[in-house]
Amino acid sequence: FFPHHGSLSKAEREDVEVRLRDDPRPTTAVATTTLELGIDIGDVESVAQIGPGFSVSSVRQRLGRSGRRAGNPAIMRLFVIEPPPDRGGHPLDRLNLSLVQSIAMIECLKAGWCEPPVPAGLHLSTLLHQVLALIVQTGGLQPTTAWRMLCERGPFKAVDRALFVDLLKCMGSEDNRLIEQSPDGLLMIGENGEKITESYEFYPVFAIEREYRILHDNRVLGTYPLDSALKAGETLIFAGRRWQVITVDDASRAITVKAAKGGKPPRFSGASGIIHDHVVQQMRNVLGGTERFPYIDSVAQELLDGARETYKELGLENRSIIPFGNGVLLLPWIGTRKLATLSLALQSANFQAAQLRFAIELMECTAEGVEECLRTFAAGDVPSIASLMSGVSKPHVAKFDHFLTLDLMTAVTIKERLDLDDLPQAASGMKAYSD
Repeated sequence: FFPHHGSLSKAEREDVEVRLRDDPRPTTAVATTTLELGIDIGDVESVAQIGPGFSVSSVRQRLGRSGRRAGNPAIMRLFVIEPPPDRGGHPLDRLNLSLVQSIAMIECLKAGWCEPPVPAGLHLSTLLHQVLALIVQTGGLQPTTAWRMLCERGPFKAVDRALFVDLLKCMGSEDNRLIEQSPDGLLMIGENGEKITESYEFYPVFAIEREYRILHDNRVLGTYPLDSALKAGETLIFAGRRWQVITVDDASRAITVKAAKGGKPPRFSGASGIIHDHVVQQMRNVLGGTERFPYIDSVAQELLDGARETYKELGLENRSIIPFGNGVLLLPWIGTRKLATLSLALQSANFQAAQLRFAIELMECTAEGVEECLRTFAAGDVPSIASLMSGVSKPHVAKFDHFLTLDLMTAVTIKERLDLDDLPQAASGMKAYSD
């Protein structure tokens, strides 16, 4: 058994790749997404995946890693972790959504569907990386030349001149010192840029989780990987309890919290990632249907039966807003980007919200009040971008996100991780009570 992930040196990863490709001895690699694309690892007998993943395209890619030898089938086994059945547990736990998502993604794969190409994002973290690499390659170049090569004629066409200039200023700031400019205007590697570009970790673009400390009454509760937008007033689940965020300090990587009221929180898997609307809609079809799936085992079938019973018991065929604890649980059956946008909008409307994997939990409110707010959003009366993004943290998703200014990260978040235009549609049609 050999590990393979972005935190390992290139030499360590290549040793595993050579063993997989050229060594006849049985070999198992335990990997993150680093072996998913662009690496020749020879003939693979089977692939095992823990959890459903985030995209049908990645499931297709991983399945395609096996069965490449003539006459051998492609084999992939999905292992899904679900909490023990508990009728008094959190509704999301009782819906067994990891299992349901796995089935939904396999059904999408069988139907020949996978995620369409996403609209061009800004990808400023990768652009920052490429600016440094280009300077190293050329020994120095003019800013206009760099913009033309990378943006005008290159892959970063969504980045205009003004935004590129802002990125260069950010890279050359006193806080970053990644680049500097020579007297004749050439972009050169700066003091901190030299340390980064000379490291073996520079060329891989795999992101490493950036941990934030969770502070309560000046006591450190632990660390938390901040990989999505987090806003003061939001509720997060940590160490089996609910906490309300007071402040997020990106400079010191600290989140100050206070205890929040509420019932037993759902089990937290620690997983994150962007899931497409179509997959979530297919999940609802799986829960609301009666079809049996021949590729799941008896334990999974029992869990699916229990999830379908819970779905009916909660009346989710005809409503998306259900009372829970001292507030409500909102299940809009939309993808990650729309769910994040809706959560921020509700926080801007002064709701205390916690975004979960497929739901939003709202504390100290009524179903009627939430339904009225959603009707307002559906009618087009939505929060402004300034209100929506006020107080939002700098989520560290891509490798060099932590070098970007708050304004640049806000631009990235709006462009790549939210869906502001579809907020009215996302809010429409959600009801608190069945007809």
